[in-house]
Amino acid sequence: MLDLLLRYVTVRNALAVVIMAAAAPLAVRFGSYARWRYMQSAYPPVREAAPAPDIDKLLDQRSSEKIAAHYHRVSFLIAQAKVDGFQTSSLQYKADQALAYNVPGSRPLAEQLLDETEMAVPRKKVQYIPVYAQAPNDLMSDDDTPKPKASAAKAPAAKAKPKAKTKKKKKRNA
Repeated sequence: MLDLLLRYVTVRNALAVVIMAAAAPLAVRFGSYARWRYMQSAYPPVREAAPAPDIDKLLDQRSSEKIAAHYHRVSFLIAQAKVDGFQTSSLQYKADQALAYNVPGSRPLAEQLLDETEMAVPRKKVQYIPVYAQAPNDLMSDDDTPKPKASAAKAPAAKAKPKAKTKKKKKRNA
């Protein structure tokens, strides 16, 4: 048995065991980095991801512009109502207050105020003219019936040609 032990415990095998024992903690420590490098080289990203603060700033800017455009649209409607003679000072005050709420936390409230103000703007009544008061044939009186043209009255009437008789084909029973 000692002979078997001396045969396997050589300098080369002992050195291999020491190297493996030292490499095991290193593999645990740096193995994830090696996997990450492999995934980056095998499956590169389509494009660089934009940093989150830039996206948040862009979304905030767009929603602010949307509220400002809605405010300008409502202000234009209020100005038209004022030109038409309606009292609109309280509506303009409400729209101005909604514009004051154009900050990131209060934008839904600003949108709601602008919607309410837009619905409350008085509009001039539009009078619609019906196309037909009655059916088209009932509109024409006896005096309005179209008269034939003089040239059509003098033209000789075309003689109708007699219809030619056609023989019916008999079915053959074969």
